[in-house]
Amino acid sequence: MQSASPDSASRINSIDIVRGLAITLMTVDHAREFFFKRISLSDPLCVGCLPPELFFTRWITHFCAPTFVFLAGVSAYLYSQKPGLSKRDLCQFLITRGLILIFLEITLINVSWTFIVPPTTLYLQVIWAIGMSMIALAGMIWLPRPLHILITVLLIVAHPLLDNVHFMEGTPQHVLCSILHERNLIPITDTFKIRTSYPLIPWIGIMSAGFLTGPLFNKVITVQQRKRWLLWGGTALLLGFVILRSGNLYGEAGLFTPVAGLPLQTLMSFINLTKYPPSFLFTLMTLGGTCLALGWLEGPRNAVTKVLLQFGRVSMFYYLLHLYLLHTAAFIAARLWPPSAGEKFSVPDIGWVWLIAAVCLLLSYPLIQQYAALKKRHPNSWLRYL
Repeated sequence: MQSASPDSASRINSIDIVRGLAITLMTVDHAREFFFKRISLSDPLCVGCLPPELFFTRWITHFCAPTFVFLAGVSAYLYSQKPGLSKRDLCQFLITRGLILIFLEITLINVSWTFIVPPTTLYLQVIWAIGMSMIALAGMIWLPRPLHILITVLLIVAHPLLDNVHFMEGTPQHVLCSILHERNLIPITDTFKIRTSYPLIPWIGIMSAGFLTGPLFNKVITVQQRKRWLLWGGTALLLGFVILRSGNLYGEAGLFTPVAGLPLQTLMSFINLTKYPPSFLFTLMTLGGTCLALGWLEGPRNAVTKVLLQFGRVSMFYYLLHLYLLHTAAFIAARLWPPSAGEKFSVPDIGWVWLIAAVCLLLSYPLIQQYAALKKRHPNSWLRYL
């Protein structure tokens, strides 16, 4: 979720601003999950079943996870450029931080979603994916750059070829496939199972792509050069997405189907892509948007970007904080306004979700400022891993 570099003086503002933007959008999506349960969502979304405001609320948050993973790769590259840091040091840092993130996922984060101790289901979600991808990247940094690029492209582009590969539940192959490519439930005992929400292959590719993009953020690259490369790169990714999606050529299992006389529904079908795991077109669309945002947000800061910058610099701390805030608020609200028998507590419309997310961000802001100050005072402490 957060930059790998503990040195705030060397940070690139646009990276933290875009990360902050992504974490605010993620707050909206998580507020929806805790507070809006009137309509369940499938993956991909059901275009004909959802009101546009709910569809686009969910769709805009699709950009969050790829942005976090990609920027984690960029930040790992920037960390590698610290004076005197060897490749072995970088490898050790990535493995250590990856293990810490995995530990947080299976403990504090899992509890924040369920409030059940001990859990009956262990959810392996985005923090797990980031942690495992860092461990994989720790191995990939030793590869010659051309081979590193080739493997990264294959992980992102070719993994949809595995979509029709399935194995019988209970076999080692089923467990491995569930971890690497297919979102599944893995039964461990009669009362405990693991949910692989974020299969790893494409996420490893996305983080590696961020690491390979890292040289754009070197000090020898001017802001204008970096901005130009990011804007052109983002445009190229989105153009590739449009071409492939228009003809249903490759990279997405759910087909684009134009709806005659209904341009909004046609647009919804066009951008309705698979996230679990992220299809190739999902990755093109979201990383294209991320690159454009990085390019657009280079330059002078304003009041909004200054706030986003603060959230982006302590995004892991805020991630933990906001989950507990939202779940606690939903828990209290469900008891103050209990739902009818057989129903789940839910706010009446999606507008409430955006309002709740805004309140969560507002209440969290003083706390993240204090945490940022603490981290700045202790740049070489264990806090650098969060």
